[in-house]
Amino acid sequence: PLDYAINNIKKFKTSNPDLKKVILWGGSKGAELALLLGSLMPNEVQGVIAQVPSHVIWQGISMTDFSPKSSWQMNNK
Repeated sequence: PLDYAINNIKKFKTSNPDLKKVILWGGSKGAELALLLGSLMPNEVQGVIAQVPSHVIWQGISMTDFSPKSSWQMNNK
């Protein structure tokens, strides 16, 4: 769930009032997450470093469920 990451970024900013910028870094699937969070939180995240990102959000890989669906969810959707 993206909600965990969003809430943690907000808590981190609140607990560090002198913080000037939040920049997210991620590689591969983490780059997908960093880009997604950066787009959802433009006021909280000032930059994203994406190493080997994709241009789209890919489905998750499961060994038991082969239906295409997003790796990420927000607000239980």
